[in-house]
Amino acid sequence: MIDRYNFELANDLGNLASRIVTMLNRYSAARVPEPSGLVPGSEEAGLKAKFFESLPLFAAIHGEVEFCRKHFDNFELHLAVEELCLLISYVNHYLSQRQPWALASSAKSEDQDVLRLVLYTAADLLRTISVLLSPLIPQSSQRLWGQLGCEGNVTDQRLDELKWGQLKPGTKVGKPEPIFPRLDKEKTLAKLEELAERDRERGKSTVGALREAPLQANLAEADPNRNKPKEAFIPVQTEKKPEAAPEHQIPSPQSPAPSPALISIEDFAKVDMRVGEVKAAERVPGASKLLKLMVDIGTEVRQLVAGLAEYYQPENLIGMKVVVVTNLQPRKLRGVESNGMIVAASAGEPGRPVLVTFKEEVANGARLR
Repeated sequence: MIDRYNFELANDLGNLASRIVTMLNRYSAARVPEPSGLVPGSEEAGLKAKFFESLPLFAAIHGEVEFCRKHFDNFELHLAVEELCLLISYVNHYLSQRQPWALASSAKSEDQDVLRLVLYTAADLLRTISVLLSPLIPQSSQRLWGQLGCEGNVTDQRLDELKWGQLKPGTKVGKPEPIFPRLDKEKTLAKLEELAERDRERGKSTVGALREAPLQANLAEADPNRNKPKEAFIPVQTEKKPEAAPEHQIPSPQSPAPSPALISIEDFAKVDMRVGEVKAAERVPGASKLLKLMVDIGTEVRQLVAGLAEYYQPENLIGMKVVVVTNLQPRKLRGVESNGMIVAASAGEPGRPVLVTFKEEVANGARLR
């Protein structure tokens, strides 16, 4: 629960909301811009073309909104959440493509027009997300709604009337404030255990008239960890050695377990690892485990093939910052050339990859050292 909160709410949605509200404050005087002259039918052919580049995104957004509404109608909340996560990834990808920070630094008047369109689009889609989230997390959705300068209660909005373009230009937005502050895992687990212990003590005093032995038996059945020492609830360190290993892996006293071979700093320096941003992802035809990724490593966009398809949906990878080993010799997997390798850890079930990513903003192409 903590990991999903940090990844899907704090990282994905929280960072997206913070980026959009920050850019509105910085580039648009804290107001929703007017995307004038950038509507279908505009006489400015160049700007019109740039606008229509975004229409596939809008079509996808409208599709996600419709699917979300149907899932709510059918009480399929878990499917609505999946659609919302996909919608959030679309908007993150849209900002990565449009790069409003680059448009803001341009002296061209047409770039400033496009900047207003991008900022309006991002803000209005964030408004859409806040409405769709309101049946699930009404209080946080209301805070997001308020940061965008929207009036009234977000839960009063009708999903069947929700569409793009309803955010009023000129609306004054608030300051970017964390809606989903990241949770410290160890502190949160300790707090949960403290609350659980308090509840157990409260329950014990409430039924004090009952005999102690049956009560202890019932509590033990409901919570097998109740009588364990506090150390039992300390999170297991990832580097801790397993208590037992399969028989064929247990070394004999005469043959101690081999340690990783030591290398020099010069050897390590030969491995070139760079920060990359996933721009596109799709499944490799005929391969159940492989994804083909296009990753921006600063100086170029690399094509990589990675065995992630069983655990990551392609659309959820778009916009993610990853670590790429860039100086490996190219190789072909199922006929598709891979020019590098994405770094991942293994966790949980055997072989499950977990991508290495970043908590802070890091430029594409930054070298790891």
